[in-house]
Formats: sequence, C-alpha cells, structure tokens
Amino acid sequence: MKLLERLLALPLTSLALIAGCAASPDVVDDQPVARGQAAVAQIDSNLARLRDLSVFRVGQLVEHAPASALQCYNLPCNDDDRRVVEAARVVAAERLAEFTQRVAKVEPASGTSVEAASCAPSAIDANLERLSGLGIIEVEGLVRIEPATSPECYNLVCPSDQQRADQATCDNAATLASIVAATGDLAK
Repeated sequence: MKLLERLLALPLTSLALIAGCAASPDVVDDQPVARGQAAVAQIDSNLARLRDLSVFRVGQLVEHAPASALQCYNLPCNDDDRRVVEAARVVAAERLAEFTQRVAKVEPASGTSVEAASCAPSAIDANLERLSGLGIIEVEGLVRIEPATSPECYNLVCPSDQQRADQATCDNAATLASIVAATGDLAK
C-alpha cells in the first residue's frame, strides 16, 4: 500500500517516465537501426551500381518475408506483420549492400587474362545459378554483347566485330566467375 501512496504522490511526468522505463527496460542501441535504415535507403542505388557493371542482368532485391506476414492479398495484415516485413527488408538491404561492396572490388576481366573454361556455357550457367542461389537479387542472365551489322560486310556482322563481341562476352563470363568467387560466402 505504501508503494501505491508514493506513486500517487509523484508528479504526472515522473509517472510517465517510470511507466516508459517499465515498458522498455532494455537500453536500445540506435546504431543498428540507423545502419538498417541507411541500407534500405540505398537499395535503388546499389541495384543501379550492379546494373551499371553490365556483367549480368540484375532484377529486383529478393526479400525473405515469411508468408505468414503477407496473408492479406500478399500484404501485411497488421502492425506486427508490417514490422516483420520491414525487418526482412532491412536484412535483405544489408545483404545487398555487402554484396555490392564486394562486387565493386572485383576487377573486370579483359582479353588475354580470361580463362577459356569460364566462357563455356556450362560454366556460365553454373555461375549464374550460384549467384542466384545467394538469394540477394534476382539474376536474369549474363550480359552478352551482340555485334552490329556493317555495310562494309554486306550488312552482315563482320568477322572481326563478331570476334570482339565474343571476347567481350567472354570477359563478362570471367568477371562473373570472379564475382561468384568473391561473394560465395554470402549464402543465406
């Protein structure tokens, strides 16, 4: 009873402070929240950076929100579901940021430094599958360079242009292999 009398004697602002502390006894560290918000804000720019590399076709961010949180026409039904979906988006955005940083450090392959094995269709398919398997972004294929037709070659593709296009595509395949090697440990 004495505790109740003491609480009633306190000013209203003190009661609010006590109630606020009682409702959330843990000290919240704002840094992870700020980093998460920054990562979410950078989603579009990170996707654009990946697209600008022109090595593989980049789709959308893969978000792993549980299906139970999206039961209202594929949208969150309530605030709890919304928080779950937002948390999944933050995790996906942070993984995308890490992925983009690692990809940016990969040196593009060019010309004679390219291993012929990385240009084989089976190697390209395997590397695209590994990259897609990370579950970070939708990977839609290797960027293949298509040569233009030329009036100098009777409006067909000149052999030298075809050779340059094939080498540029092979360079993309080798760069893709390097990207897979640099990001392989980011698997879910």
